[in-house]
Amino acid sequence: MLLASQDIKKTQKEIARAVYKEWWGTDQQLMMGYLSRFFKIVNFKTDAIFADIDYHLQKGNIVVVDWMDDLDEGEPAGHYSIAGDYDSKAKMLSLIDPSNTRPGIWNISSKDFNPRWYDTLDVHDRTWVNGWMLWVDPKSKLEEPR
Repeated sequence: MLLASQDIKKTQKEIARAVYKEWWGTDQQLMMGYLSRFFKIVNFKTDAIFADIDYHLQKGNIVVVDWMDDLDEGEPAGHYSIAGDYDSKAKMLSLIDPSNTRPGIWNISSKDFNPRWYDTLDVHDRTWVNGWMLWVDPKSKLEEPR
């Protein structure tokens, strides 16, 4: 969805071939490396807070959060979503993330999202990263992908 929003035409199959590992999924470094093929400014932060999301959205950046999705049936799993908006007064985060059970754009309170805003970095779930977010400056789109 991030690439499509910037008129970069890649199929899910092409993207998955580049960043998806069947036994693991997609890790943060692969995602950042892949996006850096299309954008000059791609960066991340760990231990981020909602003010960080709001700051980058206000700058016009595209923000991706990595969180533990336990809202659907099945085992909780690390998941990436695009942050569409953060309303600091209502303390609501808008996520752009269609799934089989959720609409394409939906809201979650910061109180409900914050305890899920982590992912594990090893197959034994012993090493965690908290508050991971990535941002892309869409104005830094490269003419020719690397």
